[in-house]
Amino acid sequence: MLKLIGLVLLAQAISARAQQGPIEPTWIYTTPLHWKHAPRGINESWSFAQAVVLYPEGQYLEIRADLIKRDRDQFVSFSVGDGQLYRAGTWERTDDHVIRIHSRDVWKDDKILNMVHCDPDHKNCVTIEQHPIPGPITIDTCGLEGDSPTHLAKTIHCKQLILQPSRLNLDLPELQHMAADAFRATPHP
Repeated sequence: MLKLIGLVLLAQAISARAQQGPIEPTWIYTTPLHWKHAPRGINESWSFAQAVVLYPEGQYLEIRADLIKRDRDQFVSFSVGDGQLYRAGTWERTDDHVIRIHSRDVWKDDKILNMVHCDPDHKNCVTIEQHPIPGPITIDTCGLEGDSPTHLAKTIHCKQLILQPSRLNLDLPELQHMAADAFRATPHP
């Protein structure tokens, strides 16, 4: 029983440390990005992305959101109010080529409550089934491909995600704030 209490306290301490410290760029991965340019006169581009942070302590953060890139300086921020979803949990290495992620949806903005997905020509639209927050814990086993001098791998292949090291000039304080919100919303055992 004392070991269990000790493990719970350790997990909470790791979670608190992950929330407080800065996020290093080498911990960040994104899905492939497909930038779309804003109308003429607006010097921005946007792309949907899933940004993942793999904290060295084993915390996992995933943000599903639109990214906005200012063309003049290539600075990238998260679009607010456009259907953000936060997932949080833990990750661990099972061997040199595999990681296992335990995560759940912990926060979503109101736009996701009535989300409809359409194909590019808007002929076929479906309502996306929504899950309660916090969502159930899911487990994903992901393969690590290619050595990287700065990141865990050149590519991470999960069941529904392909992740590559982020090369974006991301707004790290904004991402840190989102991480704090996600970990705060995560139920503790």
